[in-house]
Amino acid sequence: MHYNFFIVNKIGLLIYERKFPGCAQLDSSDLIRFGATLSALHLLSAVVTPSGLKKSGLKIISSKFFKLCCFQSPTGVKFCLVSDSNTTDMEKLCKKAYQYYSDYVLKNPFYELDQQIRFEGFDREIEKLFAIKQ
Repeated sequence: MHYNFFIVNKIGLLIYERKFPGCAQLDSSDLIRFGATLSALHLLSAVVTPSGLKKSGLKIISSKFFKLCCFQSPTGVKFCLVSDSNTTDMEKLCKKAYQYYSDYVLKNPFYELDQQIRFEGFDREIEKLFAIKQ
């Protein structure tokens, strides 16, 4: 079961948020804090990675209650999925969402980088990807 899907730009601003049915409602302050905290954790995890290992930043946070997966694109945009602790293939889902982001958002001539994402085609693909029932 998935809880939330977020896209955070390279400077830590939340540019897309998708809630899944049955999730707690986050207010705008919580969403701003989440984006900033996630960016800081991603950066810090890359800094504290022991030498000799690839400094890729935050990938997965796992607890007995939830899992958070973060995939960072080559341009620094982060795709984050929060799911229950039994979910597998989260990184694959985040990479597929990145593909949809590239196809539906970045190729849209009306989109400017770091804007909030509000495109029906992208929303439709995200709903299909995560099998969201409205």
